Amino acid sequence: MNEFIIAGTGGQGVITCSRLILETAMEKGLEVRSAETIGMAQRGGSVMSHVRIGEQIHSPFIPVGKADEVISMDLAEAVRNQRYLKGSGIAQAPDDSERAALLSENRIRSDISLNCYDLENQWKKNGIKRNTNIIMLGIVFSGGRHLISEKDIEKILIKRYSGEIRKKMLEALALGAELSRKGKRIT
Repeated sequence: MNEFIIAGTGGQGVITCSRLILETAMEKGLEVRSAETIGMAQRGGSVMSHVRIGEQIHSPFIPVGKADEVISMDLAEAVRNQRYLKGSGIAQAPDDSERAALLSENRIRSDISLNCYDLENQWKKNGIKRNTNIIMLGIVFSGGRHLISEKDIEKILIKRYSGEIRKKMLEALALGAELSRKGKRIT
């Protein structure tokens, strides 16, 4: 089973990210459950989605200490949601200019990994800042560690989107997969 917490703030594409994972898993014939906590998302508040992929899933909610990965669009939200990770779990997030201060104020559990990716230069070079969520999907789902892959997500993007939106999303997904393969993480 794969269990993911997808986290961010309103407008960062957390729900889109979650729905792409769900649709991809369903397309592959996998059992999947999801639940979202949106709260004050329209005002920039926290947004979180629980996604479980596997067999005999009875609840969409992931208990604290059981998630495989936190996929975050924001470093602060990755830190805030680390409690959901199991030992050896991974939190994946874009780097933040306030990273040093944030991490010194918030203790990172010693039994998990926090991987930060410097996306600022990538955004400038590729003009795809709006698709941070898709970049993060490429990072997390490349390499065959999970029940779905970035190639599976690519098929859903092609099926669901068209034109310039599809092109930018496919570029963002490929960029994330490339960053993951090259190990371009900071921590």
